[in-house]
Amino acid sequence: MKLSNSGAALLERKGTRHALVVTEGFRDVLEIGYQTRPKLFALGIRKPELLYDHVCEISERIAFEGFTEDSRFGREDTPGTLVRGVTGDLLRILKPLDETEVRNKLGLIREKGIDTLAICLAHSYLYPNHELRVAEIAAELGFQYISISSSVAGGMVKMIPRGSSAVADAYLTPKIKEYVTGFSRRFQGGNLDGVNCQFMQSDGGLTSYDKFNGLRGILSGPAGLFPQFNHR
Repeated sequence: MKLSNSGAALLERKGTRHALVVTEGFRDVLEIGYQTRPKLFALGIRKPELLYDHVCEISERIAFEGFTEDSRFGREDTPGTLVRGVTGDLLRILKPLDETEVRNKLGLIREKGIDTLAICLAHSYLYPNHELRVAEIAAELGFQYISISSSVAGGMVKMIPRGSSAVADAYLTPKIKEYVTGFSRRFQGGNLDGVNCQFMQSDGGLTSYDKFNGLRGILSGPAGLFPQFNHR
């Protein structure tokens, strides 16, 4: 990978080995995608290579409660626990997060030598609590970098683009951090503290070295490979 060009790392498949954590029943969601392809009726289909090495399904399920006009709306005698999402909408936890299961399954991933995770749970854009708790458990188990879809993709509703964003972030950001760390060693004190140094993102905007990540640097282009200094 040349400097901080995460786009090159993505094209050359030189990113970080990582695992994808999803809600049980959705292990193939990113591989299936939207079934869009340039030649709709072609029989020989070449699928793009997946960025993640392993998929971990965990037991949890959140459902949107529906509309107030529905006679079942908010009824306490319906199975599941009622909660409010980040938007204020009423949700029902049909299947609580099984933390013991999460700890055991993530432990098996660590045994494979994988220390980076991408987490994408169904409906986490409304209720990120389960993703955040999985991330906390992963950190306790020694995972070095954890990408949370509800954080890196904001309020993105659809699971496929949200999950794809988390996967790309997990694949590229550790490499970006390696570059920034090596770059920082060339400054006095071996770090960029107190240095007005910014990096270009895909949207052309600048960000500080500690907030620069692979997801936002994919399309930064050649100019974005080099830090931008504000000379005074």
